[in-house]
Amino acid sequence: MEKWNLYTIDRVITNRVITRGDDIPKNLYHLVVHVCIFNAKNQMLIQQRQTFKKGWPNMWDVTVGGSGATLLLCIYIAFRAKSEQLRMLGKASMGPAIFNINEPIIFGLPIVYNPILTIPFILAPVVSASIGYWAVQLGIAGKAIAQTPWPTPVGLGAYVGSGGSLGAFIVAIICAVAAFVIWYPFIRMYDTKLHKEEMEMAAESAIS
Repeated sequence: MEKWNLYTIDRVITNRVITRGDDIPKNLYHLVVHVCIFNAKNQMLIQQRQTFKKGWPNMWDVTVGGSGATLLLCIYIAFRAKSEQLRMLGKASMGPAIFNINEPIIFGLPIVYNPILTIPFILAPVVSASIGYWAVQLGIAGKAIAQTPWPTPVGLGAYVGSGGSLGAFIVAIICAVAAFVIWYPFIRMYDTKLHKEEMEMAAESAIS
């Protein structure tokens, strides 16, 4: 179940929360980010939604690549972050992240309204989607022939959805690693900032 915060027309968050799929009340809004990928011929990468989808079945959609591609980010901060806050968040987020549930990391870091982390949040899915697209076009990975449930772990979803393409499995892992490479310098910067703040707070507490 996915919960959405609602905002005013001026992007001011309210205390209203709805479940994905519910009607959004009048004069309230839900923030989304769409990333469109174009090739050298100015053709846009799109996908067609399955017939059984409750929302807009059979319609064409430009949402490709996931929300931030944060799986390896969660694992990294759980074991390598200097900030105690990030280590605790990473350990709490790893389990859900394996099944493509990244709300804990999105709102826990937070990525929302965080200019440092907004850049990789947008870039990582773009790069992952681009790698996947060209891997299919070049015949490295098999084409998708079935839609797997969205919580299917990375790699397994690509393997099953492509009808058992080992190339698709490998490319999915490569996409996850590429996404983390983009995340790495930004999370290091953010980790250093939080760690410094924690040290300053600890020093002030010791003095008082």
